[in-house]
Parts: sequence; structure tokens; C-alpha cells
Amino acid sequence: MNLLSAGITTGHIIYELIGTGKGAQWFYRGDSADILADNAFLYLNPQGPKFGSTLRCSACHTSGGPIMKEMTAPHNDWWTASRPLIFSPNSVSSEIENWVKQLGDASELSQSVKKGISKLESSSQYQDAKQRTSLQATLRPLFCETEINLESDTAPLDQAAAVIQIPSPSVVNPYLANGSLTISSSTYRQLLNNFGMKFPETNLPDSDHGWLVPVKGHSDLIAIQSLLQKGIVTEEFIADVLAVDFENPLFSTKRCSLVKLIPPEGLAKLADRLKSSNLMGASELYENITNPTRTRSFHIQRAKDLLKNAQLALNTANGQKQMFKKLIEGREAVFNAEISKNPRGQILEPGFRIIFPVPRY
Repeated sequence: MNLLSAGITTGHIIYELIGTGKGAQWFYRGDSADILADNAFLYLNPQGPKFGSTLRCSACHTSGGPIMKEMTAPHNDWWTASRPLIFSPNSVSSEIENWVKQLGDASELSQSVKKGISKLESSSQYQDAKQRTSLQATLRPLFCETEINLESDTAPLDQAAAVIQIPSPSVVNPYLANGSLTISSSTYRQLLNNFGMKFPETNLPDSDHGWLVPVKGHSDLIAIQSLLQKGIVTEEFIADVLAVDFENPLFSTKRCSLVKLIPPEGLAKLADRLKSSNLMGASELYENITNPTRTRSFHIQRAKDLLKNAQLALNTANGQKQMFKKLIEGREAVFNAEISKNPRGQILEPGFRIIFPVPRY
């Protein structure tokens, strides 16, 4: 019998709704601690990806909490009051139409998910479960990506706005800098055409909103803030780490690999390990930590300069092409990252959802 299922995470408890053919029934599957245990070796196993098998939900709810990939407005692919779902050329039954009238705006779900993530992070039980893992696992959201979100231009592509807003978190980590990056709408459409962008099942060249791109997950950013509040790290240390390969704010192998050098007893001996390591990025983080001129302000200024130079590049044909290539590479990086290697599922659900158009070089 083919069963339809849908999983949700509420607080620390995870249930799965399974259809019976005549109805549906909820089943308890585990909690956030089980997910932490399943993902304990994420990025940390020397022999490669290693996952537990307690929960299938661990593949997507990587941090153990609620998720919503398109959490930031305009919530591409979600129902909103200003951008409802399009059913044509199909028609809906009166029963479905009644359900549609009751749909809530995606912003309501976004707020609930954010509250759930914050509540989970402040939970003493969740923190106790974290402490049962390693210090490396605790600091992992700072060095690596355990979850991602998707951001895009704020205006629908078919409304022909003059410019496309490029989400700056795709260019630089928001802990270091935020800013405005734009490209003309006509140039963007030309790039879509030049790269032959298409959704596999349609002739559409792009998503509902332009420049849909992966960014650092909200849950990771909340976890970093929690590390700071608990005194595990300082603002200087956060900036020192994020400044490593800062041109690649997402899925930096150079930065992520350094989490394995975290001493189990604490950060006091990290500089020694970095100094003697031959890992890419080790010498850079060592310099960031030990050089008194590489302050948080120093790193923030470099990040601001990066945004400024990115906008200057977007004013040139070559820069536009290179930035568009980076957009495509950023999308592909999600599927190639270790968080997508769980054999029980992937965070962007390939085979079930098609989120990005693909190039026809």
C-alpha cells in the first residue's frame, strides 16, 4: 500500500502523519535530541559522511527544530495574500476552493517557525542534549552550514521592476555586513537567456522571484548568537572565523574543515592546533586570532568593501556574468554539501521539489 506522509516538528517532539486510505493517523517518531544524535558526526567524521538512522526527519530538520526554507519575504513558492497560487489551466473543485479561501499568508508560518527555532535554542533540554555532543558539534553552526534558507528579489519577476535585488547574505555573511546589491532587470533576463536557464518540466526560465539563492540558515545564525550569549565564543572570535574564506559565506570547505581542530577541552589551545595544521585556512584563522590588528572592525570593513566591489562588478558585463555563475554554483553547492548526503533524504528534496532552474550551457 502506498502511504502518504507529512512530518512536523513541534518543540522537542516529532510526529508523522500517515494516510491509511480511509483517513490518517499521527505517529510519534522522536525528538530534537534524537536528531542531534543522528547528525552528531556531520562534517566531523574523518572517513566521510556518517548519519544515524533513528529519524528520517533528521535529513531535513538538521538542527532538530521547525524549518521553512523560504522564511524571508517574499516567500517564493509559498502562498501569500499578494501572490496566491496559480491553478490555471487546471480548475479546482468546490471543496478545494473552500480550503483555499482559508489559507494563511506565508508570513504567519515564517513567524511561527522563527519563534519555534528561538524557543528550541533557549530550551534547557535542548542545550543539555547539545552538551552531550562534542564542542566541535556545538561550534559547527559557526564554521559550517547545518541548515540553509532561500532568499530572492522582493518583486515578482513578471512585474518588470527596473532592477533585481540580490540578497547580500549570498555574498557575505550577515554577521559581518549587510547591504544592497542590484542588477538591472533587463540584464538579468539577458543572463537567463544566455545561460539557457529552464525548469526541467516547463519552459519557464526562472522562479517566481529573481535571483533565488541559498543563504546561511536562520537556525545557524540563532545558534551563533546563543554561543555568544553563553560566553562560549566572543564577537571577535565569531568575526575571526567568518573572515576565513569570507568571499564564500556558504559551504566553504576551507572554513568548515577547521571545526575538526577545535580541542575538546576548549578554545584556549586552538591557536596551537592551527599553527601546526596543514589544513587550508588554518594559517588564516591563526593569523586572525593572534594578529592584534585583525579586529572585528577590520573584518567588518573587509566585508563592506567586498559588497562595494561586488556592486561595482555588477556594473560591468564580465562582472555580471561572473556573479550569475556564482549564483548557479551556490545552488549546486547545496546538493553537493554534506548536509545533502543523508541516505534517508536531502534538505531540498530532489525528486519531490524542483526549486531552481538549470542552465543549458
